[in-house]
Amino acid sequence: MINLGEGQYFGKAIQSTDRPRFKLSLTRYEGGESIEAHCHSNHYLSILTQGSYVEDNGSDSRLIQAGDIVFRPSHYVHQNLFQDRASTCFNIEFKEGWGEEILNDFNFPTHFIKYTSVKHPGIFQILWAHNQEGDADAVLEILYHWLHHSNPMDLPSRKSLRVVQEVCEILSSELEVFHSLGQLSGRVYVHPAYLARAFKKHMGLTISQHQMRVKLAQVVRQLLDTQLKLSDISFQYGFYDDAHLIRAFKRHYGISPHQFRLRIKG
Repeated sequence: MINLGEGQYFGKAIQSTDRPRFKLSLTRYEGGESIEAHCHSNHYLSILTQGSYVEDNGSDSRLIQAGDIVFRPSHYVHQNLFQDRASTCFNIEFKEGWGEEILNDFNFPTHFIKYTSVKHPGIFQILWAHNQEGDADAVLEILYHWLHHSNPMDLPSRKSLRVVQEVCEILSSELEVFHSLGQLSGRVYVHPAYLARAFKKHMGLTISQHQMRVKLAQVVRQLLDTQLKLSDISFQYGFYDDAHLIRAFKRHYGISPHQFRLRIKG
């Protein structure tokens, strides 16, 4: 089993940026490439910007697709099999001692975690911030935000109500329309005021905020992994027109869909 040191990854190194507390790198893997069992000496986040692969940690396997974000703790043993097309990973590696310097009462997660861009959309901002001089503080703010919400000691209660779970399922499976509070409350048989309060309590977001995040996460995946026109993507996810999608995307990610696609794939 191979233990990789700081900044070391399999695949072809495309680009790297070294900062005092973290290291950013972009690596490319060929379709069908198989990576033997290995681990990394430092904690790191990895964003798959294109392609897909299966990760096996010895006890279970997971499919990682374009747009997914994973956290791997130090010395987590895994192996990867890339699918039939080239893949690109953007890695955010926390240097040794980073936690002792700034985390205080926070701890890094101790196990592998897979996120979608719905969960932590801000991490995608690091993709286009890492080449800009003076953006190290902006990247740190994003990482602090991720740690705040991912830290096991700081997570809110997850005793979700039945109605909240049902609404989340509706929003995730019926992406072609925008659902109103009234429509949703009728489908789960509760008063709209009750649903609004319960959802915010258990999810930390309003229904409209969560619904937009779910839709935009799918838009990100389409921009990363397809050549669909923006008008087709807008229609697929229920946006009124392209302008509606562009405004929502820029508000959420700070960049237009067209610029996002150009920068990520360029």
